[in-house]
Amino acid sequence: MTRMAGIAVVGAALALGGCTSAPEPTASPSSTFTSAPTPSQIATTSAPLAPAVTIAHGTATVLISGQLKSKLTLPIGPNGVYQPAPGTFRLSFLGRDGNALILGGDTPSATARTSPDLTLSIVIQADQARAFSSARGECTITVTGSTTSRFEAKFACAGLTSQGKTIHATGSFVASA
Repeated sequence: MTRMAGIAVVGAALALGGCTSAPEPTASPSSTFTSAPTPSQIATTSAPLAPAVTIAHGTATVLISGQLKSKLTLPIGPNGVYQPAPGTFRLSFLGRDGNALILGGDTPSATARTSPDLTLSIVIQADQARAFSSARGECTITVTGSTTSRFEAKFACAGLTSQGKTIHATGSFVASA
């Protein structure tokens, strides 16, 4: 490189960097300046999501107490989908008599309360059909096992109401591809 080309490169770098008269930071015991990380030092902030799998096998057990009482054992229903956290899932466990446990939303990775982003509903066919839904923290869902194709959890709900009846429910479910 010729001397003139070198001066031109330095001049262009100064022009692009915006010349300022601010002093260069210096390292001293009271200085908090650190250099910027290199690209190899930058950690990725999120792993790619695992693909969603169609759920074909599973069972749920639900113990209901309060103003209605029942013990339900429900097989997995159609159209279940599961994606490990931080993905989403949708599971329906349906009995021939119309009883159901329906869950869906953001897949929890540990223990989570129901919310608009994580819902749990129980349908009970007693003297009439009643749907008890939770999207406001009435239920806690605790993951007990999770792989890319299998999802297991237990849940506990307090104070679910429907058509003038209040129930409490506990149970567990397992679902797999």
